Amino acid sequence: MRPVFKGKPIASVDALARALDLSSQQLRTIAGSVSGHYRDFEIEKRDGGFRSVSGPTEELKIVQRRINRQILTRVDFPSYLYGSIPERDYVQNAKSHARAHVIVAVDVKNYFPSIKRTAVFSIFKNFFHFPDGVASLLADLCTKDGQVPQGACTSSYIANLALHDIEHRLVSNLRNEGLTYSRLIDDISISSPRPLAQKRVESLVIQVAEMLKSRGFTLKRPKTKIASKSNAADLMEVTGLWLNRGEPRVRREERDKIRKEVRQCIQECRFDRTSSEYHELHNRTSGRVAMLAQLSHPEAGRYRSALKLTTPHYSPVEIKKTCKLVASICKVPVRGRDSASYIHRFFQARYRVNIVGRTDTGLARELHHRLSRHAPTMKKEEAIYG
Repeated sequence: MRPVFKGKPIASVDALARALDLSSQQLRTIAGSVSGHYRDFEIEKRDGGFRSVSGPTEELKIVQRRINRQILTRVDFPSYLYGSIPERDYVQNAKSHARAHVIVAVDVKNYFPSIKRTAVFSIFKNFFHFPDGVASLLADLCTKDGQVPQGACTSSYIANLALHDIEHRLVSNLRNEGLTYSRLIDDISISSPRPLAQKRVESLVIQVAEMLKSRGFTLKRPKTKIASKSNAADLMEVTGLWLNRGEPRVRREERDKIRKEVRQCIQECRFDRTSSEYHELHNRTSGRVAMLAQLSHPEAGRYRSALKLTTPHYSPVEIKKTCKLVASICKVPVRGRDSASYIHRFFQARYRVNIVGRTDTGLARELHHRLSRHAPTMKKEEAIYG
């Protein structure tokens, strides 16, 4: 019912460095200037607001991915946690509440920045049972300006562990009542297969709020949603998916938007399918159609067929850029083909050559042949994880 670390203990900073295939000095140097290893930007949210995101540099990204592989992915997470866990995405989260009669959905306010460095240190010290020096260094490598940044490779795992010592108690009590609890990072959902009295619903929200408050979090009160099948007008929703008919579905309004985007692709490709805007539109729409397919919406197959006929192409300028990229890769000597950056450029080139092949199969065949003679000497996982 609670997370369990299945990995080996790390008894010293030197042992941590060996586990991450780096030197102790490298780790300390990066940790000492970690805030300078991020690029801050904003992305638009579905409600029209903006979310601050901090993207790590390639150097820090490699370190964080190794922390994930050697430490954080070796946690056995309980079944009520979703997000950054294999086969436990937002769809599976919604499915855990299928056929619910009542759903209570709450959102945690500023979840990532509310996880402070002291809390991250405590996770590595008290959950993983690492010594202070190791816990302190890992806390530095997983935080920015004293808090967990949204966008770091390690942040979702840390977010899943932020309530490791208390959440399981609430879950156990709720299960004894026949209720289902789940958390996808900062989205908490509680459902009941039968009607609940209004007082019990209100007390559920209070219980969650008290649990969160004990660890420095607060609820986004305006985002708290209570829906019941007893009220036909209520939208039964979990992490953006509609549950009124039992199995998770995409809402009609969202499906209408996807249909319009598919139609937009069909119309725009007749005039210009080479612009960066069209590439972005088609890629985004393809992802949304894939979501419909995952949820077994019948229109997904029809949309996929339409998108196959409207794939983006490259302009002569972009084809020339692709040729130059391949030429630059072919100039790299064998000893330079084992870095993460080279591997990234190599696969970027292969992706671009595939697009070239939509209009010039002969050129694409030639470029692929040239790339095949300059393949990376190390797998991507080995370059990243050591």
